[in-house]
Amino acid sequence: MKLRNGEWGPDTPWRQGHVLAPDCVKQLLGLEDPPDAETIAVIASHDCDLAQSPDSEPYCEVMIGHSVERQDGNFAWAKSARQLHLPFTAGEIKLVAALNANQRKLIKKTDLADHKPAPKVLLTPNERTIFQMWLASRYRRAAFPDEFVRRLSARPANLAEKLTKILAATEDHIVAIFFDLDKGTEIERAGTEDAYELTILLVYSTEGDPGVSLKTATQAAKAIKELFQKTYRKDGKWHDVELRDVFPISEEGVTLRQSRMINDGMLII
Repeated sequence: MKLRNGEWGPDTPWRQGHVLAPDCVKQLLGLEDPPDAETIAVIASHDCDLAQSPDSEPYCEVMIGHSVERQDGNFAWAKSARQLHLPFTAGEIKLVAALNANQRKLIKKTDLADHKPAPKVLLTPNERTIFQMWLASRYRRAAFPDEFVRRLSARPANLAEKLTKILAATEDHIVAIFFDLDKGTEIERAGTEDAYELTILLVYSTEGDPGVSLKTATQAAKAIKELFQKTYRKDGKWHDVELRDVFPISEEGVTLRQSRMINDGMLII
């Protein structure tokens, strides 16, 4: 059955990960392109919800972002729950969208029914999976103790900021960063000599050239070790945070148990 204007049904052309065409963005969202980037609006609602009648599911959820020239490693592969750099490489037009978790809108299905997805900007199945992981990470992630966050961000060292710069240079070679803090147990730390025990796993991609990804992860691991040593190790002792180890591991080498531990003390940042 072919849908008439304003109608919505199971055979709607819209799917999760589809991009709104520029005229649709302006008409339905009232957004204009910023002077330095193109506005990107991506359907976040699941296919099963999109197929439902407007009577039971009246709205589509849309994530709003803009195009960027290149991926920042901190925001690739859903490593950050707040921002995602998502490549679209399956269509004729290749681009990277920067999406913000707080930039989301609801569109009535009856309004969207008169429009079709942008035909030349498409996600690969793997890129769509990354998008889904990022959407889920907003609600499924562990949390650092406030004191640990304070120690990482304390000035003048501000290790968190320096760590971010190291990871930014890895682009899409590192797919996840696992922080194992105090072996997953909640320990209240007090005083600079009562240091948190931290192990970091840098999970590198096996797509493309795994050798390059391993080299990138190895270089990042070395830089992180040097950073923690310089920041937290004095007079032969660790203060505030003790870095037990940081090592690369391939995404194929991560066990199911390790992946489940994201909610039990391991954290994707």
